[in-house]
Amino acid sequence: MRRASPRRAFTLIELLVVIAIIAIIIAIVFPALAGARSTVRASSTKQLLANIQNAASAFQTDNNRLPGYFSARHMANAENDARATNPPQGLSAMENIMLDLAGGIVSTDGTSTPPSGGPTAVSVGPYSAANRRIWVAPDLIGTSTAGDKAYYVPDRKLFVAQFSPGQQNGLPGATGPEGTAQLPDIVDHFGNPVLAWAVDQGSAQPVRTTADFAAVNSSGAVNSRYYWAPNSCFLTATALGKKAIDQTDAVSGSLLSGSGPAADLANSMIGFLGNPSYPYRAPAATTGPILPEAGRAPLVLHSAGVDGVYLGRKDRGAKQFDFSVRNWIDYQLNFVKRPNGIEPVGATVNDGYLDKDGKPTNIDILERFDDITNAGGS
Repeated sequence: MRRASPRRAFTLIELLVVIAIIAIIIAIVFPALAGARSTVRASSTKQLLANIQNAASAFQTDNNRLPGYFSARHMANAENDARATNPPQGLSAMENIMLDLAGGIVSTDGTSTPPSGGPTAVSVGPYSAANRRIWVAPDLIGTSTAGDKAYYVPDRKLFVAQFSPGQQNGLPGATGPEGTAQLPDIVDHFGNPVLAWAVDQGSAQPVRTTADFAAVNSSGAVNSRYYWAPNSCFLTATALGKKAIDQTDAVSGSLLSGSGPAADLANSMIGFLGNPSYPYRAPAATTGPILPEAGRAPLVLHSAGVDGVYLGRKDRGAKQFDFSVRNWIDYQLNFVKRPNGIEPVGATVNDGYLDKDGKPTNIDILERFDDITNAGGS
């Protein structure tokens, strides 16, 4: 009888080869899966913004104004500005909009004590004075409260209060007994709060200066189209969202964080919110336009996107700007080229983009960022 030959074991070299092949497969498959997951989340976020925008349009049709219990100018007062007040009141533009779209207001009497006999209420508002604040029951937001029409019912998985330290810059903070930090916030599918940029509907002057279009807040005689203060509680966050991202980081933070001069911040708002299809060209101008005649829309909803940073300094879109020349999002680059990769200063009309027929045209610098926006309203 023939004896069976003993089983042959794998050699060390063979095991190392198999492990290397498995490692290569993992290195190829995992980024693809992560990319697919990010694509799905981005698509879902676009749908989320579209749904909110549709609700806002329905509200505007019924009420002849944009949603938001407090006006854009009141939301932009200095007490709600993270640059002017430390800490600010911290009411965000989206929280303000949800008060109209999803309800939850239980008293507008302006008293310093909460209403009794109902659900727990918190005092909210862009001002510190009790007579300029209202009482809101967070548990009622998005439910069928008495007589309220719910224009939008938030998905509870995407309606999250920013309690943790550094998530929302405002009074009284995560441990306070009441205030805006207890209001739930609409978050995108990446886990970060959605911003809302609402035009000041009382501002109708032509745009001829930076202040006509954008300002940090509405203090003094400022009368601008858009203000930064209503979103400052998140743009100055040092631990935003699920990933606790520092929006104020000088290297990887947001171009809208307000960490630089106020003039740079206003110019970045012009670059972001200015409509590239409606530039202002002064009579006999010889340089590329630096101001827009109009904004992208009366209401712009804004997700930070995959990287979790609102118009981040490390985003691919930021590479089109030379921050050694200008430390802001440059509206002018919608119309003029960057010769040799250098951002032009005072570029002439001859430096502009031309279409196939040789006529002046433009691009949209915002499209190069991973941020997700939805523009609407009238």
